[in-house]
Amino acid sequence: MKKERLFKIGVKALQSISNLDKDVYVCPICLRGFYFESISNKELTLEHAPQKSIGGKELLLTCARCNKKAGHTIDTELHKREETKSFLKAIAGKGSFSGRLKLIQGGQSTNVNVSAENGQVHIEVPKKINPPDFPKQIFSHLENIVQEKDLWSKEKFKINTVYPFHKHKANIADLKSAYLLVFASL
Repeated sequence: MKKERLFKIGVKALQSISNLDKDVYVCPICLRGFYFESISNKELTLEHAPQKSIGGKELLLTCARCNKKAGHTIDTELHKREETKSFLKAIAGKGSFSGRLKLIQGGQSTNVNVSAENGQVHIEVPKKINPPDFPKQIFSHLENIVQEKDLWSKEKFKINTVYPFHKHKANIADLKSAYLLVFASL
């Protein structure tokens, strides 16, 4: 099993740099020690470096508390940043994107589904993901813009991600990934 193998590797690495003779695995984030039973009682979890949502691999163990806390506080920011980059690359003709964005036009925000590939952007304005009291005239105006290419070129609007990322936290997630990659290699 992968967790057991990573536990043994971590124990051996710790013993090689210390005079500790017990089989203890140290969480690389909080530096708390864990015994083998911590695997079965789920105190130690597989950690992806970088995070799984951007293609990371399971390279080491961290304690469940650190894994969960980092996932909710900084790793999500890294994922949101990568989604934003994906969208920007797609509209520049370098890749593809499919997801939900906010279209802001004349001070009114509309939830839209967007797909982009090779510089071509397709926008859908589904009623299900907008408030029920959303003005019908905005829907019809946006639908007209999408259908009439001449109107589209004259229209001014702004697109925001639904979940904007926090740049500082995304940078911290990058540092965490780099640290864990170094930790796993040692």
